[in-house]
Amino acid sequence: MAKYSGYTDRPASTINEDLFSIEKYIQGLSSFILECNTPMTIAIQGDWGSGKTSFMNMIKETVQDEVVVSWFNTWRYSQFNMGDEISLSLIRQLINTLPGLDPTMNESMKKILNGVAKVLKASAIVAAEVSGFGNMAEGVVKATENTVTSNVEQIDVTLSLGILKEQFQECIHQVLKTSGKNRVVIFVDDLDRLNPAKAVELLEVLKLFLDCDSCVFILAIDYQVVSQGISEKYGNSLDEEKGKAFFDKIIQVPFKMPVALYDMYKFINSMLEEIGCQYDANNKDNTINYYIKLIRASIGSNPRAIKRLFNAYLLLKKIYGVDSELDEVGQKLLFAILCTQLSFENIYNYIVLNKGDISNGDFLKNLRYQVFYLDDKNGHSLYTELGIKNDDQLRKICNFMMIFYEAIDHNEDGELSDEETEKFIRLLNLSAIISTNDLSENKDEKTWIVRKHNRRLVKQSVFFKLKKYNELNLKIYQSNQDRGDWKFQDVSAYGDFSIRKNKVEFCFQLQTNLDTESSKIIFRFDENNNPNRVNRDEFVNDLTQWAKENGFDCDDNHCFLKEVKTVRYDDDEAVLGVINNDVRSLLDSMKTL
Repeated sequence: MAKYSGYTDRPASTINEDLFSIEKYIQGLSSFILECNTPMTIAIQGDWGSGKTSFMNMIKETVQDEVVVSWFNTWRYSQFNMGDEISLSLIRQLINTLPGLDPTMNESMKKILNGVAKVLKASAIVAAEVSGFGNMAEGVVKATENTVTSNVEQIDVTLSLGILKEQFQECIHQVLKTSGKNRVVIFVDDLDRLNPAKAVELLEVLKLFLDCDSCVFILAIDYQVVSQGISEKYGNSLDEEKGKAFFDKIIQVPFKMPVALYDMYKFINSMLEEIGCQYDANNKDNTINYYIKLIRASIGSNPRAIKRLFNAYLLLKKIYGVDSELDEVGQKLLFAILCTQLSFENIYNYIVLNKGDISNGDFLKNLRYQVFYLDDKNGHSLYTELGIKNDDQLRKICNFMMIFYEAIDHNEDGELSDEETEKFIRLLNLSAIISTNDLSENKDEKTWIVRKHNRRLVKQSVFFKLKKYNELNLKIYQSNQDRGDWKFQDVSAYGDFSIRKNKVEFCFQLQTNLDTESSKIIFRFDENNNPNRVNRDEFVNDLTQWAKENGFDCDDNHCFLKEVKTVRYDDDEAVLGVINNDVRSLLDSMKTL
């Protein structure tokens, strides 16, 4: 019985909760914080869910006995639409959390802050010349507390800022004197959850006002957020180099969350045990390492993404409720499917749309190889159809599918048995419950029926039944969407053969018009990818002459097409008759050239 019914985003609060073996990073950075010169600003960088808050919590626990600690959560404050006042709220929070502050000094700071709040907007606070990165706080009139009047809201903006910075520095000195410690460590969490432009404004405040001696700032932020914020705030006036310079001016120490170096074994083992996963105790290490390999190759090492994966599994397990299906093999298989769904949605959708082909062992096998995605014999490669962005993404997909296939082929014989494919299809159907896409909503039931019917008819033809046609190495293609004249329900069988050492590529197609309830059988061929250049002209002339005699049309690229016949789409005997007789006769005749 699983101990947990789900995983929340609650961050770790102590180093005892470290499940990634990152203590050496905690200790190293904590030592730096305690010993570095001040002022110092450190950025804890990482994607959402990478564990930045947990990491900061563990640092806080490590250093809190030796320094004065203050913690500010920008996300929490921004939820109340504080807008321009969030920068001043940061300063107020810092003052409120400084222990041992003299009441008189506290009251003085409150007056100054109240006045500044009335005369400043965030746009005024960040009035420094960003293009030159000048420090507005430097060069302001050095004011003292005696210059503060009862009409503080009328104080000149620059004078107010100068007063504010100087008084804050005095607060820091007083707190350190009272506490007997030598520095204040200020944690600012969730900066990258703010609107990027607002996050940049807050960073500017930290630089302009809080560049104070004896202070170390620890910021949860990511460079990409800063870059986007600069772009939103200043448009294209800053190039990438100046944007990076802005980040470097504010951040003295960038620390990247070591996500790729997380020790996943402890974390995954803990989660598997909590949800009651089954595995052979004698094969525990191999099992856990397989889950780690599967997860790293898909969603990566982001703790939040991994929790989401396990939550999805728990939900499906409760819905399915059949323990015999979710045995050790079923668990691995369901995790593999969910990893595909969460990380490679285009591949997941393709498998779901073509699950009728899963019983053909080559279907899932082919998804492991780059050449299968690049094959464009039908005019549209799978690479293009699935919207694969680049070759790096394709390599990542194929690497994952290699690991994915291991979960299906659990007996490791390289082939998929009926039992293995049936189990996979049942779990694939189950996973659709949590899919973000309803793959059936775009096509009506009739379209789906005709799509499956056309595929079945082609596979029943002599080209797939008779051994003499095995040399053609026929493959079946159906598009996942309508593409001009090529419709979702249409099907193509394509392959190639040699004539006088010349390569000919061909296909026959069923194109079904649902309005007229008819199917058009088309035969196509070309020799444009012919590697043989010996006597090619003579061969092309003979092939062209044969095509003309048999009623084929030819385009400028020597691609030949013939509409063989049109019959009712649901007349199986008529459709198969055309393929098994007319198309077969044309192909056999061509091969005699």
